[in-house]
Amino acid sequence: MALACVAPATAAAAWSTQQQVKGFLSDGRPAIAVEETGAIDLGISTGATGGGPSGTGAYYLHRPTSATGWSLAEGTSVTKITGATNTANWALSSSGAAVVTWSTGSAFASTPFAAYKAPGKAWSAAEQLDGPTGYGAPTPVIDEAGHAAVVWTRKSTGSSYLLNMPNQIVYSAPGATTWTAPSKIADITVPDPHDQTPGDGIDYNRCGDQLHVAILPGGTPVVSWDDDYGSYKQSGGVNDGYEIGLCSVRTAAAGGAPVNVTPRPATGFYVSPAANMPSWTQTSLVASPTDADTAILLRGREDSLKFTGCAEVDACADQERDTRAAVGSGATLGMGTSIGVKEIATVALRNGRTLLVADGPSSVLRAGVGTGVPSLTPLAEDFQMISAGLSLNDAGAAHVGVVPNNTTSFTLRAFDAPAAGAFSAPTVLDTAVRTPSLGLDCAGLPVIVWARTSNQIFSSNFDAAPGVCGDGPDPEPENPTPNPGGGGGGATPPGAVINTPPPVPSSLATIGPPKTDGSKVSFTITCSPLTVNACGGKTVITQSNGGGKARAAARSAGTKIGSLSFSGLKPGAKKTLKVPLVASAKQALNAGKSLRVTITATVRDGAGNVRVTTKKATLKK
Repeated sequence: MALACVAPATAAAAWSTQQQVKGFLSDGRPAIAVEETGAIDLGISTGATGGGPSGTGAYYLHRPTSATGWSLAEGTSVTKITGATNTANWALSSSGAAVVTWSTGSAFASTPFAAYKAPGKAWSAAEQLDGPTGYGAPTPVIDEAGHAAVVWTRKSTGSSYLLNMPNQIVYSAPGATTWTAPSKIADITVPDPHDQTPGDGIDYNRCGDQLHVAILPGGTPVVSWDDDYGSYKQSGGVNDGYEIGLCSVRTAAAGGAPVNVTPRPATGFYVSPAANMPSWTQTSLVASPTDADTAILLRGREDSLKFTGCAEVDACADQERDTRAAVGSGATLGMGTSIGVKEIATVALRNGRTLLVADGPSSVLRAGVGTGVPSLTPLAEDFQMISAGLSLNDAGAAHVGVVPNNTTSFTLRAFDAPAAGAFSAPTVLDTAVRTPSLGLDCAGLPVIVWARTSNQIFSSNFDAAPGVCGDGPDPEPENPTPNPGGGGGGATPPGAVINTPPPVPSSLATIGPPKTDGSKVSFTITCSPLTVNACGGKTVITQSNGGGKARAAARSAGTKIGSLSFSGLKPGAKKTLKVPLVASAKQALNAGKSLRVTITATVRDGAGNVRVTTKKATLKK
């Protein structure tokens, strides 16, 4: 049972100096949550170009309040869930619960997997959720109490549509011992294109695969998706007969009927447009963690077609699309309020309030906090937002971490607003940033994590340390039980493996056994998995000198007989070095003599750490 939250005493909250999550690289968006105890949880998907202590995959990091940093040596524990790289997605909860999903196979025949961690418990074994009928990567969601669900699209029956469109949205939830069988949330309209001849070009422009997922307090998943309600054909020119889908947005909550968010007038497929038609898609769906409020962001037009200025064809899509924001309850959402043309927007909800951030063709970043759809005030000019993370606490204090595309530096800026107050001037947190994410501690203060374009991961707190409250995790929640559905579990991949934190390495690299062909010395050098970003340095081979006591100092120093530099070695990677020898060493080896040598590697990693590693050996051709 949680106790009242106690925030750390500070004179004035400010963003802390960034801390690197050492030993990890990610080309995706890390996920973050702060537990009631003040511990920080981090979900990292390395992607194919990243890495961790045990190679690529999905890693869960738990940093207790006693830890001084993100490394294993500083007290942070690490769990590797899977070696899957590109499809792993995370959802973390302030209760200490977490869920991670991934898929295998092709995009049109994927198999979803998931692993769940209940509050205060260890990770469950990874489990297959469905057969190879999925379409794209599964999406995990979790509420603050730890109720979790995984949602994905699938094909339950065959279709004449050769592009293999999914026709169902389904979900599963972790039960007492296993995940539930897939349960249908809604059907997806599957278009029946006029031209289904493969290999003759793209003849049907469909609405897309956009599926957004949120979860209501208590564990009910809510979804929104783009749904083709008809299509029109273009006439004239080289695109004569080209078919374009007319899109609508629909929502549904598990156990409820689908709801039309945007109009779906009666029409058909492959019809000649006699009048204008609406076409809308959705860019975001979020749910409040404290109540039943939901919000959706829409893009489109009621008059989506143009009949002039379409080059050689009679009708084309109007690209001047309106952006609208709507706040409702559960799956019941209207079309809301227009916030501008061609706007890029993002939204967060909590405790009856909305935080909305938008940036449009004028490149003015705007934000607002209020009930419903709030009014927006300018924050920065010439911005061009490309990614953002938001947090909104119970009192209404708001924090925005946003990356612009107005320069090549991709600078992460934080805008902070107290409850009922104005946003501050921006605080620059880092440069060359790709994707920020924010979490709230129990005092309502944010913690931000981001990945750089170099794949390094960093974090910062909006205070000296996260708030501390509670007396441990709450009891394990009961997850919602879906109605029986088709599909089911299957063979499971390797289960979750907890990595025991290894001792701090005494070096940043290891040297393999050397061998010689008489002209050079070959050996491997392996960069430690705990190095930061990459390692490089210089290797030197010295020959031990002979002689009596008078030459003790010379014997200690040795004679240099070869050297070679190396660089760009990723954490955990191995490289074979071939070091050319000086003439005297070649002569000795080719004369059948053996040489007693010491190989010294001076290694530096991306954080500037330097370590020296040596290896003694006897060389003989």
